[in-house]
Amino acid sequence: MKRVYALVGIMLLISGCASGLGLVSGQKHPPIDPLQVMVLPKTLPNHEVLGVVDTRVIGMNSLINQNDMINELKKQAAAIGANAIVLKPISTTLYTKMDRVQYGWMSTLTRQTTLSATAIYVAPNP
Repeated sequence: MKRVYALVGIMLLISGCASGLGLVSGQKHPPIDPLQVMVLPKTLPNHEVLGVVDTRVIGMNSLINQNDMINELKKQAAAIGANAIVLKPISTTLYTKMDRVQYGWMSTLTRQTTLSATAIYVAPNP
């Protein structure tokens, strides 16, 4: 059974995993099309912060495509009605996990890359 766990761990390490989550802290607006979500360098006047969205890619051998990560952030932001996101710096963390296997210990090194953004709603000009 431990061999199965070790094999699953190795497969996850090689393939990489992507996930994302959002934290709604403001009023939720009706969902919009993710293609309508703008990426801004900073917040604009007349904006409302709706929450924070983030996406993660886990795995040493996975290619990190920042455009795919941004598209995931836009999708999450659109789901809470945000029409813009303001990116935060990308972060990468390396960590080691030790697992007991049949004949000793197995160490796995992996990387987690995280990209977060503030999801905002910019009011249209009157």
